[in-house]
Amino acid sequence: MLQLNLRKLFDAKGVRAPFTWLVKQGIARNTAADLLNGKAYRLRIDHLTLICRGLRCTPDDVFSYADDSRARTDERHPLQQLKANATLPDIGSQLNGLSVEQIKLLEEKVREMRG
Repeated sequence: MLQLNLRKLFDAKGVRAPFTWLVKQGIARNTAADLLNGKAYRLRIDHLTLICRGLRCTPDDVFSYADDSRARTDERHPLQQLKANATLPDIGSQLNGLSVEQIKLLEEKVREMRG
């Protein structure tokens, strides 16, 4: 079953106020609340585009996949690649354990990665 992976994606990207972030992207307040509370049964393509542009990600990053008890997907199916999205690192909490010097070194590495 495909699931929205927004909360974990926001944590990994350091977005601490996801509701506000979604509204600032142009998504209606009710829709933003539904997306974050797991009550959304559909995701408009224009909203998906706003989310991907704002978070600098792809649609694959927005979804995760888990087999459900009614229908199993074989292990070689391309959907299985989305299982990894169910566990994204929360970099923000990991930064709390670093020294200021380590954070400066990490910032240097990030700058190098961004080009």
